[in-house]
Amino acid sequence: MKAVVVALYPYNSFGLDYWLDHGAGMTYTATREAGVDVDFLDMKALRNDDELQSGLRGYDLVCFGLKSSYYPIGMRVIKAAKTNGARIMVGGYHATAAPEELIENQDIDWIMKGESEITFPKFLKDPDSFPRFIVGEKPPDLDALPFMDRYMFKKPTEDCGGWWYGSNYKNMVSVMAARGCPFRCAFCQPIENNHFGKKLRRRSVNSLIGELKMLKEKYHPDCVMIHDDTFFVQPKWIEEFIEKYPTVGLPFWAAARADGICKNEDLFRRTVKIGWDLVSVGFESGSQKILDLMLKDTTVEENYESAQIIKSTGAKVYANYILGLPWETQEDVNATTRMVKTINAEMPSWSFFTPYPGCELGDYCIKNGLSLLDRNHYDRCPFGNKVKGVDYDFINRVLKEQRGG
Repeated sequence: MKAVVVALYPYNSFGLDYWLDHGAGMTYTATREAGVDVDFLDMKALRNDDELQSGLRGYDLVCFGLKSSYYPIGMRVIKAAKTNGARIMVGGYHATAAPEELIENQDIDWIMKGESEITFPKFLKDPDSFPRFIVGEKPPDLDALPFMDRYMFKKPTEDCGGWWYGSNYKNMVSVMAARGCPFRCAFCQPIENNHFGKKLRRRSVNSLIGELKMLKEKYHPDCVMIHDDTFFVQPKWIEEFIEKYPTVGLPFWAAARADGICKNEDLFRRTVKIGWDLVSVGFESGSQKILDLMLKDTTVEENYESAQIIKSTGAKVYANYILGLPWETQEDVNATTRMVKTINAEMPSWSFFTPYPGCELGDYCIKNGLSLLDRNHYDRCPFGNKVKGVDYDFINRVLKEQRGG
């Protein structure tokens, strides 16, 4: 059976949509390392449906991981693959979050929930011995997994020009140091736990440093993105990282929580000194009521304090804000805009709350008829109406003012 792993992207992708798909990349790499033959198709190298049709021609099995916001792209791949007579396997976050939407699609032959590196190579050896719905085995030791191959992507590095504030950086490499998240934010959980398990699994510092040294020597990147949900946890691991990262010597982006920075200020300052240049923090809201509804487990005061700490180190703030929860009032929004003005982040990033399936707040909105979205329109970008009862005219005016419009 001739099989291909497809990395889903919009055609001619650029910006954030260009960044490497670690799920597809690791699935492909682990399968090849296991001695099982499989090919790879990077959709961002394609220009149109005809090229997709041609790229899938000759394959008996077409496989891809699906995130909710790429649902229409996944359906386009299925249509093209079926035209060529192929069978289909779909995995990824959407298979964990909303498996019923895939199970009802009779064009999909197999659905895999969870991680793929161990189970997928076994599946390819004898697909018909597997049930239609498969639960992927979790790798107990992330160090035992191979470093992700990058040669099969259109470009092995990622473009960060215009995204990394105040720099001339253009080429970035992204790595994953951990899987899972120990926190309970309701716009994210429990899908994270359902996909990766409740326990945070982390690579050893030596494994991460070894990969980064290899990537630096091979691709000569300007900077690094550590693409974990939250990087600044487990102080003992961070201590070892501080000791060993100077051998890599590249500026890096990573995420932290406001409370973690406040509670571990000295550790944070020492991490900045060895290269943490752009600090991503989910401030989310300036309203404590909204933070509590999100189950964020942080305070508005910690938001302000952590931003002050970051600024005092000379690092830059990549600030994440969410507007548009159905319980949010104009005063809640105004509290956020006051916080945004005070923090004055170098890189403010806005999103609208989006009721994704599989997360607590999303499932609540879907169950109670508040969601204005369907499987073809999941997108957290700050435009369009997502939820009933939200004054989008008001928050759009606020956003325009924030952007100087």
